[in-house]
Amino acid sequence: MTAWNDTIKTALLGTNRAELPNLPGRNALGQLLTQLPPQEDAASLLAVAGTVALHQQTGWQPRQNAPTTPTATRPDLPVCPAHIAYQLDLLMEGSQAVLLPEMLAALAQTGHRVPEILLPSLLEKGKKLSQSRPAILAVLGQRGRWLAGQNPEWHYASPAIDSWAGLLAEWETAVPVQRHALLRQLRATQPQLGRQLLEHTWKNNSGLVRHQAIKLLDVNLSQADEPFLEAALDDRTHLVRQAAADLLAKLPQSRLAQRLTQHVAGVLSWTPHHERAITIRLPQEISPAMLRDGIPTFKPEEKAKVQSRLLSQLINRVPLNHWTETWQKTPQEIVNAALNSGWPRTLISAFSTAAIRQNDAAWAEAIILASAFNSSAGRLVPVLPPDRCAALVQQAAQQATSLHRADPLFIFLQHWQQPWPAALGQFWLDLFAQHLQTAADKAPDPTLNNLLRRFGQKCDPVLADTAVSQLTTIPGLNSAWQKTVTHLCQTLHLRRTLLADIQRLNVDYFFLPRGAARGAEVFFFFFSPSALSAVKIEEELWKQFYAPTPSSSLPPSFTN
Repeated sequence: MTAWNDTIKTALLGTNRAELPNLPGRNALGQLLTQLPPQEDAASLLAVAGTVALHQQTGWQPRQNAPTTPTATRPDLPVCPAHIAYQLDLLMEGSQAVLLPEMLAALAQTGHRVPEILLPSLLEKGKKLSQSRPAILAVLGQRGRWLAGQNPEWHYASPAIDSWAGLLAEWETAVPVQRHALLRQLRATQPQLGRQLLEHTWKNNSGLVRHQAIKLLDVNLSQADEPFLEAALDDRTHLVRQAAADLLAKLPQSRLAQRLTQHVAGVLSWTPHHERAITIRLPQEISPAMLRDGIPTFKPEEKAKVQSRLLSQLINRVPLNHWTETWQKTPQEIVNAALNSGWPRTLISAFSTAAIRQNDAAWAEAIILASAFNSSAGRLVPVLPPDRCAALVQQAAQQATSLHRADPLFIFLQHWQQPWPAALGQFWLDLFAQHLQTAADKAPDPTLNNLLRRFGQKCDPVLADTAVSQLTTIPGLNSAWQKTVTHLCQTLHLRRTLLADIQRLNVDYFFLPRGAARGAEVFFFFFSPSALSAVKIEEELWKQFYAPTPSSSLPPSFTN
């Protein structure tokens, strides 16, 4: 390895400032290097690099009596059946990889793990996609975690990070990108441990690294994070201070939130007997305490744009219940008054940001209704609970049932992030069918086309057959719409079949004879997706381990 390190060093520094690796007589590699023909320095460096690289691949010999790596010996979770493992393998490598977290979460709920043959691919995916790690960790089992400990790039799943010493060792040897991925993982699974790890190494990091890391505390943010964030308001880097103030504004019980209620005293006044129910008076100066809490400085003579930014920064961090309790008014009354104020757009934008930060559904609903379902209020839709979202969807449908960007229903289809229940899923399928009948021969709007494709990921999969009967029978669909409809229906069928198979694990799999269950695992190991087609494997597994039915009666995902 020394020869290779010397070669890399010379390549980085350049042949004008570093000598070529020279290992004469030390070993067989050194003797081989002395036999290279004389060339210019750059060409000689390439020849040396090729020789050393080839030697590393072919010239290495394992140590005699090398110590063996301990294997996983603790009791492990039962492995999932082969046909489910096969489907998961397809998801990891195919166009439906976005469904993998949902399926892994369902598998974890049954108390099963993936088979050993899938562990390397799954660990590799977790290395690249830190947001998927919680779902992956739940199905690795003891064997998977043991395997992760054998590869430094998979240490995020290693048993070593279960201890504080092991976690610190992994953190200290990781590069910033790996640290951020590990911190995101910990905030999703053990939020307090993630914050403690960040605190332990906080002062040793650069301002840029601290700024990127502190933003990750947004995952599972709680009042327990408040002391650390309060201290970060005094950080030497402006971006870190700003990020800390933004996070503290999401905690209505934080000290910053309480101070802000004092900062805005007199800025907004409820004046029902005046022409405008809300009177606005900007502060004449910004105190040091306000600057520390993230309020930007300004000069009274500056343009309205700067004043608007100041007003927004003041209002969007104040707890929303401050206004309802101080004025004894409902969110709807305050929002309507804000629309009639001297700064309507600024106030509504500030109240919207505060509602998102504080996850306040009442204010979100009030603003959506006051905006008449305008697209500017779309960012508030994820704040709504499912029952209120359903009620607002029905209310918006009374105004219009078309699916153009300017229509009321579009913001719900575009911004809702949770699964659609069956009733609302049926509502959307009816609208899709109605839209496709009127636009069958027209080029699809790119945004709507993408939303329809993604709808299959959030719709209740029990509607898979309904989607096929309603959408695939529309006459005259052009090729673009046909591809979209096919993708939507295939997604729903895949989710329905695989989720049903996973949910049957606690019944069907344990009723199989012991030899049959083990045979399924062996079958999957020898006949991987690269060896046999999906249809052959699935049909064979179904016939052997479930029921001797003809292929025509197999579930949809088992046939073409």
